[in-house]
Amino acid sequence: MYWVWHRDLFNRVRSVNRDVVWLNLVFPVPVSLIPFASAVLGDDHDDPIPLRLYGLVPVAASLAKLLLSWYVHHRPYLLSAPASPRSFRIGALISAAPIVLYIAAIAVADAAHQASLILFVAVPGSYFLLVTLLRDRPAAAADADQFSSPGRDGARALSGRVPCLASGPDLRPPRTRTPG
Repeated sequence: MYWVWHRDLFNRVRSVNRDVVWLNLVFPVPVSLIPFASAVLGDDHDDPIPLRLYGLVPVAASLAKLLLSWYVHHRPYLLSAPASPRSFRIGALISAAPIVLYIAAIAVADAAHQASLILFVAVPGSYFLLVTLLRDRPAAAADADQFSSPGRDGARALSGRVPCLASGPDLRPPRTRTPG
């Protein structure tokens, strides 16, 4: 979910500033802790402390995601096309839905371990279900597509905005041959 969202966000970004670079460096930190939290949870999934730890990590990742998205959307000069306030609200809804489920899973960790685990497993499915439901609503379809796919232009749109060293000019210094 996080990598797809990140790719989708930066598919719409035309340029970045130092703040975006720093926020973009903060975002993967909690995401990179997910395997650690999963390992701790796997060792003792009936203990509420690993359940809470596992829940806090994706909450932090989702909050970092919201912060980066908020920052970019409130600086239209960074975007290749201006985003509407409605588009940002739909993106925030899609980003906040997992946070609600993670917090619910953390809250029930003491009383119902299995329910907590089920909520954690339900998050990716609920994310894609929410995006699918929003796509089915004509008024929200275009906005939902921005948060779940590269858009109708696909890779063509991406390759048109992001220079690729493999297809661009050769920037290496020319080779010199030694005689002999």
